[in-house]
Amino acid sequence: MRLPREDRAADGTPAVRLALLDLKLAVQQLLTAVPGLGGFRPVDVQGALGIHLKLAWKLSHLAHAGDPFDAVRHLPGELAGSIVSNAARQRGVPEDRIIAVARALNQVQELGIAWAGSKRAFGLLSANLASNADGRFAVERRKELFNGGMHVWGMRAQTSFRVDILHPAAKGSSVDCLTVRGFVELERLRHDATWLLDGPAVYNDHGTMSARC
Repeated sequence: MRLPREDRAADGTPAVRLALLDLKLAVQQLLTAVPGLGGFRPVDVQGALGIHLKLAWKLSHLAHAGDPFDAVRHLPGELAGSIVSNAARQRGVPEDRIIAVARALNQVQELGIAWAGSKRAFGLLSANLASNADGRFAVERRKELFNGGMHVWGMRAQTSFRVDILHPAAKGSSVDCLTVRGFVELERLRHDATWLLDGPAVYNDHGTMSARC
């Protein structure tokens, strides 16, 4: 199912939210049908289904997620979904509950990609909509931005600093400004990389440059 382009901004979010809630319910119903499952904790799910703890953690998070969008980054992939289905089937879980999870997961992915434009964008948008923001997710994105900047510019610095000192001028209504800028441990990562240092300029109220520092 693909949302019409003009409806994505207005209707995409509630449609995806409902699909995520359907997935949460389907996962809960599947887990409650697993014989010997004493709870929804990852260790309980792992022991009852005999799957890897990381995958069990994903299922546990889907079943417990308070905010639907908080669960998007924990969605199991196609292979992981097949592993869960086979494990549940081997333990006698009714087929209709297994199919319900597979359909709900597929619906979430289709709606999410149609809404956001790509699988990666779906994850990023959902992280920003989740009410329980995970600080680790934001840190990971900042690291990606930092590493990407190093690759593009071919330079790296441990610290970038800037200090601006303003003081009323002795005459008139202007101010004197002193700016100190620099880098600590700036290094070139590519032999042909260059770093251009821009110089500040002073413009008057008419938009004309009156001085260049």
